[in-house]
Amino acid sequence: MARNLKPVSIAGIEGDALISEDISYSADIPEYPVENGYNVSDTIILKPIQLSITLYISDSPATWRNRKGHSPSVGRTKKICEKFEKLYFQRKLVKVVTTDKIYTNMGITSMSISHSSEIGYARQIQFSLKKVYVTKRKTVYIPKYILQSGESKKNAGTATTSSSSSNSSSSSSSGSGSSGSSGKSSSGKKGSILYNIGKKAGFL
Repeated sequence: MARNLKPVSIAGIEGDALISEDISYSADIPEYPVENGYNVSDTIILKPIQLSITLYISDSPATWRNRKGHSPSVGRTKKICEKFEKLYFQRKLVKVVTTDKIYTNMGITSMSISHSSEIGYARQIQFSLKKVYVTKRKTVYIPKYILQSGESKKNAGTATTSSSSSNSSSSSSSGSGSSGSSGKSSSGKKGSILYNIGKKAGFL
């Protein structure tokens, strides 16, 4: 039974004929050395699908089964080549529709436009495309108790820092109380004088 053929299109831009189509599937199998003297593997990493397509573009009309193609148009080939060039420089993901399958989120890795005396004003455009897997951002709700600390599940609060100074004084149990008091008073007075001098000089 004959298939209902349709034109191949890239980002909605149709070609007159499909010259070739190659689909490449590949994968990586990581290897890890072990002490027994050989490598082991525990996974297979699939690489993105790669697609190579060669389209034929011309000003002459093309007709497909159950579908009439475009009418003769002078300059059509040039306009389509300009559209493909613009599509390449835009660096956008495109949808590729072939006779067998539809590929989405495809990025153009290379494009070449060739012409020769055999095809005249027509052009052959070769594309290399690669599948791009797009990730989505997801917002996760974090329960309030996870942000709390301790068994009581209370807020940890904020930490504050402060500067403190300590004064040490020595006293003798055998000495007189008056001499100990006067020594402490003299030391505190001397310390306050030095502190004020240092503060005025900008050292503190």
